[in-house]
Amino acid sequence: MLNSVVDNPEAPVATHLSGALPAARNPQPAQTLAELLLTHVADRPDAVAVEDGRSGLTLTNSEFDALSTGLARQLISLGVGPDATVALHLPRSVAATVATLAAAKAGAAFVNIDPDYPAARRRFLVQRSHARVVVTSRDAELPGLDDVDVLYIDDV
Repeated sequence: MLNSVVDNPEAPVATHLSGALPAARNPQPAQTLAELLLTHVADRPDAVAVEDGRSGLTLTNSEFDALSTGLARQLISLGVGPDATVALHLPRSVAATVATLAAAKAGAAFVNIDPDYPAARRRFLVQRSHARVVVTSRDAELPGLDDVDVLYIDDV
């Protein structure tokens, strides 16, 4: 590579690098978050997937998959897909983990919004992210939001 630079110093750097780097061995196809987790679910359906130390709630891989799939279907029915963003207005919990995977299964981007943030900050994050849907719980106080669907995880 050094000889190439000395012989042709005006050439773009990329020209000098071609062939200089070893080819990747056995490149793996790109996988989505949902695909990665589903592989694990298939391998160990009865293993613990998530556990909430505070409430004691535990979900196996198959339970986690079923709940997130149900929520993903509801998100899709509200128009969520690859070009959409879902706002997850939930505290750290098993429910938040389920909602994260559901958004990924629907193909959407997601933004986590801490319910303890000031109302103005939460409203700004929902508006700035252009979220199509806000996933929250019935006991959470939502700031006034227009033009966004609200999906209550308690109902899933």
